[in-house]
Amino acid sequence: MEFITPLHRSRTAFAKMLGGYGEEVREAKDIQPALRRARESGQCALINVWVDSEVFSPGTTHQTMYQ
Repeated sequence: MEFITPLHRSRTAFAKMLGGYGEEVREAKDIQPALRRARESGQCALINVWVDSEVFSPGTTHQTMYQ
C-alpha cells in the first residue's frame, strides 16, 4: 500500500504556484526529456521523479534507474 500525503500530490503545482517549472516523471525514459524541458523553461524547476520502492531501493537488484 502506497502512502501519499497531500505534499506528494502537489509538488508540481507548488513549483508552478511559485512561478517555476514543475513536472512529474514516472518512467526512467522520461527523465532526460523532462530535464531538457525544465532547462528550456528558463525558470527554477522541480522534477518530481516517482520510483517504485520495491524495484529501485538499496539492496535490490536494480541499484540505479539508469541500467
